[in-house]
Amino acid sequence: MERLRIQLRENQIAAAQRSLDKLDAIRNLLARNEPDRADIEMLALAARARWLLHLRRFSEVRGLLGDALATGERCPAVTRYEIAQLRILLAVALHALGNTAEAQGCLAEVLALSARNGMVRFLADEGEAIVPLLLSCATAEGESSPRADWWKRLFTALGVETPFDRTGAAPHAVETLSRRETLVLELLMQNNSNKQIARALSIAPETVKWHLKTIYRKLGVSDRHSAVRLAQVELCPTSASLPGAGWQGEAVNGRATRPAWP
Repeated sequence: MERLRIQLRENQIAAAQRSLDKLDAIRNLLARNEPDRADIEMLALAARARWLLHLRRFSEVRGLLGDALATGERCPAVTRYEIAQLRILLAVALHALGNTAEAQGCLAEVLALSARNGMVRFLADEGEAIVPLLLSCATAEGESSPRADWWKRLFTALGVETPFDRTGAAPHAVETLSRRETLVLELLMQNNSNKQIARALSIAPETVKWHLKTIYRKLGVSDRHSAVRLAQVELCPTSASLPGAGWQGEAVNGRATRPAWP
């Protein structure tokens, strides 16, 4: 399962498919010899759901895990960790489908358990796929939440600014951006849409939206044009003042790539 997660994070699609096929073969073998191994069934379902999430087939994840989660919670052989994994994956899919309240409810028990035990890595290991959902949960609780400090630790582990930190623009504000935010800004400066940025970075469009919100906040602007203009002024003030001046990147097979920095 962990190998599959890493392979998908690194966009190693062929390797991930082989790992998934091996896991399915093990599950089918055990189903014949040890039909009561519900834990293996849950593990295989989680792997399949992770694969479908990577392919952005969110409705299929909801259908796959909805009944399975209820079954697993009634089975003594399935651990709380395995249930939590299913809840995380289902919640991410629900949030991507626009069912924010349902997604937050699905994740609530996992958040409570993780915060109570001071765990952040369990959630942080999910990477950028879970960021929009976590940001919505943290924002709903607000800075006065009794677990605000835990939220900050979690977002630090994810490399994302916590929604509780509201700072205005500062001199050379572009330098305050994280590496991923800088990549998003670079692609934005090439006139790419959110979907094009998402494809170029192998992330979800919803994640791009959250990155843009953070970028706007750090730069002290409110829209794409202003963000691009400020970046041009800070990074190359001479060329930014020229009519029609902008960043020129390259395209490989029709996909956006990072522009060359001066």
